[in-house]
Amino acid sequence: MNEVRQVEELHGLYGAFTMSERVLQQIWLRRDFECLDLRTASGKTLEILDPGSWNHGGGPDFLNAVLRIAGELRTGDVEIHFYESDWQAHGHDRNANFNKVMLHVVLFEPRSLDRDIRLVKTDAGQGLETFYLMPKLHCDLESYVEAAALREMGRVDHLEWVNAFMALDAATRRAILERAGQQRWKQKLGYAKQRLESAGWHKACHGYLLEVLGYARNRLPMARIAERYPLELWESGAVEVETAHLSECEHWARGGQRPANNPLRRLQDYMRLAQRGPDWPGKLRAALQGLPAATADVSTAAFRRRVGMSILQEEFHRNQLAKVAGLTRCNTAMVDAFLPMAQAEGLLDSFWYWWHWPAGDRPDRQYQFLKTVGLCDRGNPLCNGWVQGVLQLFIEGGWQGDCIDLP
Repeated sequence: MNEVRQVEELHGLYGAFTMSERVLQQIWLRRDFECLDLRTASGKTLEILDPGSWNHGGGPDFLNAVLRIAGELRTGDVEIHFYESDWQAHGHDRNANFNKVMLHVVLFEPRSLDRDIRLVKTDAGQGLETFYLMPKLHCDLESYVEAAALREMGRVDHLEWVNAFMALDAATRRAILERAGQQRWKQKLGYAKQRLESAGWHKACHGYLLEVLGYARNRLPMARIAERYPLELWESGAVEVETAHLSECEHWARGGQRPANNPLRRLQDYMRLAQRGPDWPGKLRAALQGLPAATADVSTAAFRRRVGMSILQEEFHRNQLAKVAGLTRCNTAMVDAFLPMAQAEGLLDSFWYWWHWPAGDRPDRQYQFLKTVGLCDRGNPLCNGWVQGVLQLFIEGGWQGDCIDLP
């Protein structure tokens, strides 16, 4: 890995999360952002002809990239950071190994427009062009982080930490994944509290559900539509769905989607929910508040039998959410949004519901990993808590024995 491995804690649509520079490097390598009409911070045109060779050793992140800057064809290195000030903080301005860097790719734009105090120069005194990545991203940062973690799951045989994790005894593996799953819960609960404090129950439900209907790559456009068109406009029929859809026409990601997940189709489904009857968020609130009290220290199978999980799923899918999407996607809404909101709103102690609820949309490789580590089998069904724990483990880059205080 590069000589500086930086990890930042950020806030996304669904809570605080950690993000490593490795994810930023993957975004650059895959050119997973809007690549048309790019400009550097100084206003020069930028074309990425070759992102360069990913350097996993010391020195710049990408070597021998080919760019066209202000019409001039240039070959050199590229360095990637969260903040512009990281260039000096990491000592690159005093390191001759970075003298061939021609572009500094930075995730966040500086809060101040005064960049003179942060002018990026090499050890040789050469000034660098800076490119701000955030405005060109296709989706929210958490989606990029989760996508990177899922890609890592596809190469578990090549990850050194997985072998160390599998060498642990079953109780220790379980404890690590429980801790990781609980961390995901705390993140989602914390952001649910923020949403409720800033928006209130009805507006938060409206925004959350539209975001969930956008799936990972269209959550941000859906969030903007939710802000632009409040719930009361949908309930009164004042929203022209096609107009709302066109308002984000430049931002929809449609590649690889099934027809049912087309954003226009999802907006039409949401309109049907909003007009089905007044105050769907109020009905959802009452249903959540009416759930029976949950108890800890039982298996997923036992918990589901006790509360009648299959009946509850159908109740929320059919009656509260009017089948606005398939059952799996509605389960995603429950675990990503509504169960954390219920806890934050004080409607019920919803952690164990969140943990044992079906996981919603998830790739098969998460189940395969949990099956391999001995946590899921015929008698122990897959649940959201374990799925979230696995995801958090891969987001953090694996199990670090000296970083987890196990009982």
